[in-house]
Amino acid sequence: MPGTPGPGGELRRPDRAGGKAHPWQGGADLPRRPRAVPGPLQPARGRALPLPDRGRGGVAERAHGLFLYASGRDHGHPSHRASPRRSPVSSRKRFDAPGGSYAGAFPVATPGCTNRRPSDTKGDIRVTSPAILKGASNKLDLRKLVEHLLDGEDLSPEEARLSMYALTDSDENDALKAGFLIALRSKGESADELCGFVRGMLELGQGPLRSRPAALADTCGTGGDGSRSFNISSAAAILVAALGIPVAKHGNRSVSSDCGSADLFEALGVSFATSPDDATKRLEKLGFVFLFAPTFHPATAAVAPVRRALGVRTVFNVLGPLVNPARPSHQLIGAFDPQVARQMARALSGLGVERAFCIHGEPGWDEATPVGEFLCVQVQGEEIEEGVLDPRSFGVERCKPEDLLGGDARENVELCLRIFGGEKGPLFDAVALNTALVLLLTGKERDPKAAFRAASAPLEDGRALAYLNGLVGQDRS
Repeated sequence: MPGTPGPGGELRRPDRAGGKAHPWQGGADLPRRPRAVPGPLQPARGRALPLPDRGRGGVAERAHGLFLYASGRDHGHPSHRASPRRSPVSSRKRFDAPGGSYAGAFPVATPGCTNRRPSDTKGDIRVTSPAILKGASNKLDLRKLVEHLLDGEDLSPEEARLSMYALTDSDENDALKAGFLIALRSKGESADELCGFVRGMLELGQGPLRSRPAALADTCGTGGDGSRSFNISSAAAILVAALGIPVAKHGNRSVSSDCGSADLFEALGVSFATSPDDATKRLEKLGFVFLFAPTFHPATAAVAPVRRALGVRTVFNVLGPLVNPARPSHQLIGAFDPQVARQMARALSGLGVERAFCIHGEPGWDEATPVGEFLCVQVQGEEIEEGVLDPRSFGVERCKPEDLLGGDARENVELCLRIFGGEKGPLFDAVALNTALVLLLTGKERDPKAAFRAASAPLEDGRALAYLNGLVGQDRS
């Protein structure tokens, strides 16, 4: 493509991406890539992240120094690296005049789940080409999609949605499935792609709950951080429910640790919901339900052997927290990588979640811990803002990573019972810290230290242990 079309011609060169300018604006920032950026989290510019019922400016000061630093609002998706076969200018990206705002930032989500205005969709999102489809059934040709991914091209939300049908088709070639998953990981998943995959998985699943509370929470991480830590988010889910906030916990068995959420709940004696109707009844009765992912997404069994054979993280690790069939209104999500946290936040903004915190903690953990600072990307409707939080702002003392180590299911049950019995220490603090984040997320508390005290109280006075005992005994009554 000779030259750069439209305003902002100085941002690109004919043979490669420009090296000193943002792909949409004439700023000094380097183009962001959909990959992990090595090194520690760096200070970001902009305004503070708002808490519930607060104004949008000066929140850090009013929250007693909660945020070390914060960025402004998100401005759309990052550009990908130049394609090895084509011009570095993607046919699906526009340029805005230097100094202007990106025209596609925070529009109303379209039915295709893309975070762009409906009027922009035809020119900005590739409609699935007939060449990508095969046969009268409109099945996708995975081989052609692998070529697109290897060229560094994003899938449209519809292509991603239909790809999920192909990946979960037992008649599809496993080698093509593996090639697709590896090519997608190599390129990096975009937010629009995540939206499409989520739509496909939910369509293939058992279906939503019959009814749900107006405010419903989930605490779930991607896993894959290699920390081998205790099941902090699972214990926090029970504590959140003990505080009167309904929880639909979505999870699976161990992937990257010795004990996954399903392993812990099974060892504790907390039973799993068997169907959407059963889940609805349990939620109404106890304010808590565990949704075992393979039960509610049975179609994914067809791709499980491929994932096991690959033995590496794929898009399915990222999708887990996004495909809760209960569709919770408030989500605390952990991510193994800061860029993944940002992409998940962008996807959530197009999926209708009311409010979410996407967390990435030091030193590379998929949850907030007392070990160090953690990135918090907030989603509120269609708006996204991010900041860096310090556990000391919650009144929590720092600890070492080894202080949070877990074990197998039996060992983690023992640790869980000690925490719920009121035994103080780093694990107690970690569980209460994540619960405090849910209290801030749902607006039950406004001050971080007050939220931590409120989260700690049921552990100290026995209410949390009594609630856990009630969950364990629900099928015995």
